Amino acid sequence: MKKSLTRLFLLFMVFIFIFSAFGCEEDITKGKEVIPFEETGIYEIYNEKMVFDSCNELEVFVANEPFFEDSFYFIINTEAFFKRPTTVHRNPPKYTFKYNEKVNDEYLETQIMVAGIFTDENAPKEKKGCTIIKNGSIDWTCGYAYYAYPTKEIDTPLTFKHVVILDKSNVSQIVIQVCQGENTVGYFSYVPDKYDDEYYENFLKENLIIIGGNSSET
Repeated sequence: MKKSLTRLFLLFMVFIFIFSAFGCEEDITKGKEVIPFEETGIYEIYNEKMVFDSCNELEVFVANEPFFEDSFYFIINTEAFFKRPTTVHRNPPKYTFKYNEKVNDEYLETQIMVAGIFTDENAPKEKKGCTIIKNGSIDWTCGYAYYAYPTKEIDTPLTFKHVVILDKSNVSQIVIQVCQGENTVGYFSYVPDKYDDEYYENFLKENLIIIGGNSSET
């Protein structure tokens, strides 16, 4: 009888271990619209680019460039949330203005990409037993690339759609699509410690800024 109870206990512990290892797996793509990556414009090929080491550098460039007099971009600035990880070297956010050749002072097919990581103590974390160590570091909240596209006005409210993009290898990637009416003005592609649609949508709403019109607005 004692041996039977011991076996049952061991089986129970094995079950708990398996559940803790795999029970936290969830289909984070469930219920989300699927968009082929070709339709997003995220991976468009641009033949020119300018890289800025800070949001301020980008804002100075925009304020002095005639092209931006009537073009606006909603971008994200997470510099205040940057914390250099202790285990893996990571750089602060980078800001890249991409475009195809400039003709008569007009940039063609423009995109502003912001790439970085941030740390937020209030962000959702993986539960115990489900923590995934990414690249040897767990002391950051999220790595991301944000892609911004021009708009001619800023009064139309923004809406946010949580979608799935399939890359060339058919790998699913969760992305927040930032829309202004029928137009897409941004894509937030991210890899968080824990996916949470509500948290990351609110994070975007609180940290998006507007640049363009030869001025910057928050």
